[in-house]
Amino acid sequence: MVEDYSMVEDMPDFAQWVDANAGAFDFSDYIHAQVVQGRMTTDVLGALVGWLWPQLLEVGGLIVLASKKDKLPLLKSQGLSDGEVEYWCNFTNIDGMLPGVPVSFTGHLAHIVHDMWSAKLQSEFPSKQFRVSAIEPRDKNELSVTFQQKR
Repeated sequence: MVEDYSMVEDMPDFAQWVDANAGAFDFSDYIHAQVVQGRMTTDVLGALVGWLWPQLLEVGGLIVLASKKDKLPLLKSQGLSDGEVEYWCNFTNIDGMLPGVPVSFTGHLAHIVHDMWSAKLQSEFPSKQFRVSAIEPRDKNELSVTFQQKR
């Protein structure tokens, strides 16, 4: 992750709002404006929050994203280890989810998700240890995040 990167660099609409309001405008003001204009629905906001701070389940000793628990039977049937099942069940490809979003932004987002999922896992399962991964291939395509228990 680039330490001096600011998401605002890849947010031209937000930057226009800030300029139009002489800099007295922040993310909460922008979100408010988007909701008022109908450009951000409760569903979109809820899905974003639910992805960043997800509901987690423990199923047969496995810790998985509740939204992806239906993948468990197929993954278990493939003879994978518990760690591999968790890895692939919790795997999310950010570029695939956000086509057309600049790689600089998705790379930064991958690290934010890494930190948020790490905090969520630690808060809900303090006696367990996890490996949370922000996966960045050399070509910066296919940025992904996932987690699994350390065994």
